[in-house]
Amino acid sequence: MEVLEPIKYHDGLDHFRLSPAELREEFTRRNADAVFAFQLRNPVHNGHALLMTDTRRRLLEMGYKNPILLLHPLGGYTKADDVPLSWRMKQHEEVCAIKLSSLPFAFLYMDSFVADLFY
Repeated sequence: MEVLEPIKYHDGLDHFRLSPAELREEFTRRNADAVFAFQLRNPVHNGHALLMTDTRRRLLEMGYKNPILLLHPLGGYTKADDVPLSWRMKQHEEVCAIKLSSLPFAFLYMDSFVADLFY
């Protein structure tokens, strides 16, 4: 087996891309005892926030102490009227910059953007 270097797209978003091994390392570093994933093709809106918050609440009720959200924005081809990926990622970065007071939990982006959003 030949190990290849990660593909670089040079689209300004390469720093968002993590390999599965890098994600596992990050989950371990953050002491995650559960990871819940949310994949979306549009900017985060209130409905998404409610689903994420409810999932975290349910995991805590099940006895998990440190569930972490893995946000996975779709890249590549989406519907013609969707918000472009570069703009969605800017929105995600801004949301993370204000520490998401409405989402009191750790939050990770698949594609390498990692935000410290501990309440």
